[in-house]
Amino acid sequence: MNPRISLFVLACLTCLSVSRPTASKAQEAAKTIKLDGKTLYIPEVKLTRKVTPVTKYLYVGSWEATAGSGKSMESLCTIDSKNNAIVLESLAKLLGNSKPRVVTQDNVSTYLDSISWSWRQATQVAFKVISDRRQPALIEISTDFNAAVFQNGKFVGSVSDDNAKASGSRGYFPIMLESEPDNIITIKQFSTYGKPGIQLAVSFDHSHDLTAACQARGGLLDKLLYLPSNSDSSNVPMLAWNRNLRTFSPSLEVRDVTTNEIILQRDAVRQGPLFSDENQKPAFLCRIAAWLVC
Repeated sequence: MNPRISLFVLACLTCLSVSRPTASKAQEAAKTIKLDGKTLYIPEVKLTRKVTPVTKYLYVGSWEATAGSGKSMESLCTIDSKNNAIVLESLAKLLGNSKPRVVTQDNVSTYLDSISWSWRQATQVAFKVISDRRQPALIEISTDFNAAVFQNGKFVGSVSDDNAKASGSRGYFPIMLESEPDNIITIKQFSTYGKPGIQLAVSFDHSHDLTAACQARGGLLDKLLYLPSNSDSSNVPMLAWNRNLRTFSPSLEVRDVTTNEIILQRDAVRQGPLFSDENQKPAFLCRIAAWLVC
C-alpha cells in the first residue's frame, strides 16, 4: 500500500477513536440532572392524618413506551441523594417538553397539557415521606394502568391494569417507613393516549390491607394447590403476603365446593401453614376443591 494512503487511514482512525469519549461524556452529562434545592428538589410529605394526600411532588419525566414495556417494572431514574442529582436510567425517548419540575395538584394538569403525549408512555414522579418512627404504611395510587413503586431505589411492588381496575382504579403498595434515612418514594405509572391522572396518598388505613395483599399476588396462597397423594409432604397449604402488612390478620373459611360444607375455619390467620397438626393435612388435602383467592 502507498505509504501516504496508509498514513491517511491511520490518521482518520486516530481521530475517530479520540472523538468517541467526548460524545460519550456528553451523553452521560445529559442523563444527570442536578437538584438545586430551590426550584428543583424532592418535596417532603409530612404525615398529619390517617390518609395524607401527596399534594406536591417532583415530576421527573415521561418516556415513550412500547407495547411490551407495560410489564417492565424497572425504574426510569435513580435519585442520587449524596450528590443531589437525578440519574435518568431509561434509554427510551423523552416526550416533547417533558422536563423535571416540582408540581402541585393545582398546577400539574396545566403543565402536563404542555407535553406532547404519545399513544403509550411511562411517567415517573418522586416525593419524600417524613416519619418520626419506623412504621408500616400504604402508598395509594389512582390509576387504571400498570404502576410500580420504589423506596430509596429498591422495588417495593407493582399492580397490573386489571388488578387496579378491579380495585376501583386504585393501587395499594405496602411499605415500611423509617425515621432514618429519608424515605424517597418514586412511582412509575403508565398511561395511554394522553397524560396520566396522578393522584397519590400515604395511608395508614388498614381497611385496604386485604386489597394490597391480593393485588401483589393475586391471592393469599404461597402457591397453587393441587390434589396430591397423602404422602406428598411438599404440597402444604401456606399463606403468604407482603411482610410490611404487619397488622394484617384476616379470617379464613374454606368450603368444599361440591357440598358447601365448611372444612376449615379460623377467626384470624397469620402467614405460614394453614394448620400445625400433621394429622389434619391428609384429610384436608384430599377434600379441598378450590383455591383460596381474593
